[in-house]
Formats: sequence, C-alpha cells, structure tokens
Amino acid sequence: NSKLNYVHAASDEQFAFISNTGGKFTGVEKSGELNGTTENIQRYKNHGNNIAWQNNLTGKFNAFGQQHDLFFTHSSSREKSNSRNVWKDRAAHPYNIYTFDWKTLTKPDWENNNKDYTDTGHAITTHAFSAGARINPTEQLHILAAARFTYWHYDSENHKTGKDSKYSKNMLVPYFGITYDLTPKHSLYASYTTIDKPQTVRDMNNHLLKPITGTNYEIGWKADWFGNGELNSALSIFRIEQKNRPFDLETRNSAGEWTYLAQGKIRSQGIDAEISGNLTPDWKLFAGYTYNTSKYLKNEGSRYPSGTNFSKHTPKHLARLYSSYNLPYNDHKRTISGGVRAQSETNSLWNVGQGGYALWDLGVKYDATKDLSISLVGSNLTDKRYYENHRVRTMGINNIYGEPRNVMLKFDWKLQ
Repeated sequence: NSKLNYVHAASDEQFAFISNTGGKFTGVEKSGELNGTTENIQRYKNHGNNIAWQNNLTGKFNAFGQQHDLFFTHSSSREKSNSRNVWKDRAAHPYNIYTFDWKTLTKPDWENNNKDYTDTGHAITTHAFSAGARINPTEQLHILAAARFTYWHYDSENHKTGKDSKYSKNMLVPYFGITYDLTPKHSLYASYTTIDKPQTVRDMNNHLLKPITGTNYEIGWKADWFGNGELNSALSIFRIEQKNRPFDLETRNSAGEWTYLAQGKIRSQGIDAEISGNLTPDWKLFAGYTYNTSKYLKNEGSRYPSGTNFSKHTPKHLARLYSSYNLPYNDHKRTISGGVRAQSETNSLWNVGQGGYALWDLGVKYDATKDLSISLVGSNLTDKRYYENHRVRTMGINNIYGEPRNVMLKFDWKLQ
C-alpha cells in the first residue's frame, strides 16, 4: 500500500511578559510589588509545509517447516520552513502583581528598534528504505531483524547574514529483536537498536555538528491474561545512551549563531510496568508505574556537568491508576470512573524544586441513547496547587501553576 500526506502550517505568536531578573530574585513584596522586573516582548513568526510519501510491501514465505514474514518500506519527505523571531529592547520597571494591567505593555513596531532577531529558512529532504524479516525457528521462538537506510539533506539560509549552508548524511540504523513464548499467554522479549539523529546547531566555523549517535536496549515480559486481548500487562527494563550531544560553548560564531561542540554524552534507564484492559465486561482498569534515572556522562556546558541529572524536570517515580465500572442496572447505562496521577519531586536547571504530589479525578457518565452520552468529569478534586514540570524554571520566570480543580460537563453525540 501507499500513502501520501501534505501539511501546511503557519503561526504568528506575539506576546509580552514580565520577569524578575534581579540577581537575588527577591520576589514579591507584601504590597504586591515585584522589584527588579524586566519587560520581555517577543514575536515568533513561522510558516512551512511538508509533503511525505510512503510505500509498504509485505510478504510471507515457508521454510524449515515454519511460515515467516518479510517487509519493505520506502518513504520520502520534503520539508520547507521559514522562521523569523524578534526580541524587543527590554525596559526595567517595578510592577504590582495585584494591579498589573497587560495593556500597559504596548504593541511595538516589530520592524524597528529591535534588540535582536533571527530570520532563517530551512529545507530538509529525506529518503529512507527499510527492510526486515520476522523469522520463526520454532512455534515459540520469533526473531526480528531489520535495518533502515536514510539519506538526509539539510539546506539552511540565514536571511539576516545572507549566508547559506548545506549538509548531507547517509545513516544506517539496524534493529534486532527476539521473542520467546513461555505459554500461549506469556512471552519474554529483548530488543536492540541504534540512534543516528542529525543536528541543526553549529560550531565555531558555522558547520553543522555531526549526528547524535547511541544505542537503545530493552528487555521485558508481556502477558495476555485471558488470551483474547481483553487484559494485557507488560514489564520492561530499558537503557538509552547518546553521544555527540551538543556542548554549549556559550559564544556566537561569525554568523551570529550560538556555537556548540559534539562531545556530550548521556544515559537514561529505568523500569516501566503497565496493566490495562477489562477485568470483567463492566470493569475496566489501567495501572502504570515508571521509574527513570538519567545523568550526563560527559560535560555539556557549565550548567550540565558530568555526573549530574540530565533531566531534572522528569520525575524519578511516576504512577497512574484509573478505573471505570458500568453499574449493573438500567441496562448498564450508568458508569462511574476515578483515578489518580502521582509523581515524585522534580527540579530545574536552576535548582527550583517542586515536591511530589498526587492529583485525583472522578467522573460519571450516562448513556441517554445509543448515540448520546452525558458525562460530568472532575479533575484535581483536592485543588492541589503545584507548578508544571519545567526545565528552565528560575526564581524569577517560568513558574506556571498546574491546572486547578475543574469540572466539565460533556455531551457526546455519535453520527450514524
């Protein structure tokens, strides 16, 4: 089969905000005054399109008393985009957070008196070929071997400086997996693949960095408890390593772009467990738990030293539990549901922390007809106040409250 896809996107985002930029981040006075604040007025204007074409071929063959599978995929894409970002000159003023009026931040003349701006065009062409086989040596043992070859071409033009750069790369990414069926309902598996990811940041000579490379390992167990796909569970252990990551030199090259070295290295690893499906025809359950740790194995800049947490804003522990039950009367038209999302503490690059928290949800639904259902859903019922996980939170900016307690009434109508 074949598939053709075209996407056009355009956006023009203009916004202003105030931030506390004082070195001590003294915060808000009792009166509501936020001292040491700076206006930030920015505009991000983007437009582009992407056209992609994919062809898939599959087949089967018999050998050694077993049936085996073959597949082949070809895909091509062409992506073009242009991005113009403008930052206006900043002005420092004290603001009162209780009486602040956003209208005092007047809309600027975007074409003049800019503090800084970037204006770049990008074109990325990709051709990829994948081929593989699923070999079944026995009824219980299944081996998957595949590879993907990709030709990647990147063309960038800096409209601000008039400089153009081109870069091409051939990449071969293998994949290997093995599955063993312990019983018709339980199986063990292991997989291995490599990472080869092109980069679009530059070095001191205005050259693109060489691709990020790495490996991805996973082993696990899967179960289909009833043998019909109604209730499934999985347990996996994973490890991901990447190298040639961009090391921030914190300086600009001759083209005015921030510069990097391809020398960073990280590792992320953990455990993922999940069960989902129907315990009974009327009782559905989803439960999941993820344990994840990560760290820099090599320095990536002054804020990213070796041995420290690579993703401070990602919780080490994340648990989710949801369940719904169709009440056993009135033709099972009434459903109750509830759940909880819980996570451990997180941090940011500037060591602004958020303690662990749990969010509780509850809902009811009534099937008025076979086509119409009415639901009342409540989220964060305890109205827990917390900050969103944000990589660059500081004491003066990017502190955004998570969604407060809310209740939503929904009507769902199915068109026949």
